Amino acid sequence: MPTLAIGKSTAILITYHATIMLLLTPLLTRISRSFSLQRISHLLFALLTLMSLASTWSNMYRYFARSYTESGAGSVEEWLQGTGLFMEAWGVVSGGREGYWWTAQVCGVCAGVLTPLFFVEGRRRGIGGLGRFMALAQLVAISFATSLFFLTLVTTTPLARPLPRPSLRILTPCVLLSLATVPFLDPTKSTFLPLLLAMHALLFPPFFTPKKDMKVRATIEEETPALHFLYVVIAYVNCASYIWYTYQYAWNHPAGILGGMKALLGHMFTHPARASIGWDLVCVSAALLVWFVVTAEGGRRVHALWTGVLGMVLVGPAGQSALELATREAPEDDTP
Repeated sequence: MPTLAIGKSTAILITYHATIMLLLTPLLTRISRSFSLQRISHLLFALLTLMSLASTWSNMYRYFARSYTESGAGSVEEWLQGTGLFMEAWGVVSGGREGYWWTAQVCGVCAGVLTPLFFVEGRRRGIGGLGRFMALAQLVAISFATSLFFLTLVTTTPLARPLPRPSLRILTPCVLLSLATVPFLDPTKSTFLPLLLAMHALLFPPFFTPKKDMKVRATIEEETPALHFLYVVIAYVNCASYIWYTYQYAWNHPAGILGGMKALLGHMFTHPARASIGWDLVCVSAALLVWFVVTAEGGRRVHALWTGVLGMVLVGPAGQSALELATREAPEDDTP
């Protein structure tokens, strides 16, 4: 049994978990006020939230146990001091072409889809503290934060009239700059950590938009063209990235495309840290797909389901989600 000596590193780990609980408490309190077991959408996103947490963190704790055992440390403090868990985990996850294939998709979803989605949909419904969801995406898992965000949306009463909304002038450069760091995330180079930290840091400024940037909008459609264009750019970047890296690996694989895809998918089961990020991508894809189906208009739900599944296979979860959002934000054609 590991000895728990409370030193600086152990205190940081405890603070890490305490911070997660502090972020979660007000969100869960808000959800509990309107949550109903009679609502299918409430149950779906609650289950997806739990599934995400279980699948990602069961593997993360397996990784912690494996790292502790392999370190030969006599206490948790000794283990934490002698192991750079953050860099070690990212090195394991991102190493090699298979690892980068998974990493690029997760980063693409987080930077290119979730940041504008949290920002826009949260503002439209007057939800405060949106930065908490992005913080949970970084500290827990992007799939957990996404499912929790959707659960918050479906348990929130729609606004009778739009609130003053911020412009996209802070969101747009932050998202695009964050996406621009993804192709250069190489764990074998000294630039890896600075670029990784920059990618994560750039996702927070939009959620702390100064009041001077707030603009009263009569309708949300006034920002639709700019938002549509942003999603189109994000879609092109993520689709191109997915197709390129899949081509580089699967389509050039000695066993052919199917053999290459099988090897890519099987890579997530070769290490607990890889399994954690792999299930994170699977669960966030499921959450986004369910959201698109639940919010589709009338008879378009079946269409949203099959196009979503097919699109996520062909152009990746980030590319397909950005395409779907771009379609939904497309300006209406007023020509007779």
